[in-house]
Amino acid sequence: MKYDLEKRIFLLEKYIKFEQISSVQHAYRSKFKNEPAPGHNTIMGIVSAFKTTGSVLPKPPIKKQPCEKREEAKHQLKDMVA
Repeated sequence: MKYDLEKRIFLLEKYIKFEQISSVQHAYRSKFKNEPAPGHNTIMGIVSAFKTTGSVLPKPPIKKQPCEKREEAKHQLKDMVA
């Protein structure tokens, strides 16, 4: 599940305050009543990302440049079909 900015900030603030995952989960369940609490790995991932990047926002996906061999193979295949 992806968490919006408000929830990520909430999780980080509660972790800083309590320093216990179970307390963070309890606070989350109290505030967001109809949603299941995030797991240990999710909370620690948000905390870790904040420690390394200074932001709670998720990293955008990295767009890779297509491999030259793959592009060449695509062109060869198009030529063969045509």
